[in-house]
Amino acid sequence: MSQLRPDSLAIALRYRAAGFSTIPIRADGTKAPALSSWSEFQHRLPTEDELRQWFGNNAVRGIAVVCGGVSGNLAVLDFDSEDAFGAFGDLVVEHGLQSLVSRLPCAKTPAGFHLYLRTPEPLATQVLAHAEDGSVLVEVRGEGAYAIVPPSPAEVHPDRKPYEWLTGDLCAVPQLTAEEVEDILSLARALNRKVEPAPQVLRVTGERIGDIYNEQADVVSLLQRHGWQVYREGRDGNIYLTRPGKARGV
Repeated sequence: MSQLRPDSLAIALRYRAAGFSTIPIRADGTKAPALSSWSEFQHRLPTEDELRQWFGNNAVRGIAVVCGGVSGNLAVLDFDSEDAFGAFGDLVVEHGLQSLVSRLPCAKTPAGFHLYLRTPEPLATQVLAHAEDGSVLVEVRGEGAYAIVPPSPAEVHPDRKPYEWLTGDLCAVPQLTAEEVEDILSLARALNRKVEPAPQVLRVTGERIGDIYNEQADVVSLLQRHGWQVYREGRDGNIYLTRPGKARGV
């Protein structure tokens, strides 16, 4: 017997009623919005008619929540692997923060886990921890980003696995204090395993300081330390980066 799909429209309407800006996600493995542009929904909630258009008639689409101020200062901690989430859990126990973290709705994603929280002020989208090879272990999805939420179907993700709630759901996201937010972010930052290179010392000559910097400094590494990510190296030798907060789905 085939398993019935969740009623995406009813769920999207419920999320909207709870104050969350939601958008549809393509069921083609790209994790991309099923919209020509989703930027306006960083500033307003979709209407009920828009949700019916996107999710009605049994449309097979994922649901994403837009993070940041439009959704009541929603932030999502995105753990990119089970190992990273397990290490975070060990730190939670070590520092006695089980009662705090247990309040946060938790979702299993095809690759890792999401923890949901609301903050006093909107958080910037940022990487909190890297692996030794530079890959991302934990990041915050905040302003300018979205997170795919349960019960998005398996077709949304390239691994063809669904998004599922483990504890709580989107309508149970708690409002935390600034101190509680910092406690959680500090534990996530403690997972960082990438050793930062020593600061470069510029050799001063008679040239202009800007020219010296462009010639001697590793600009790409500097940008990466501040959240930029390399996504392509062109045949012409140019390196193309994605700025912090530019959403590509999670």
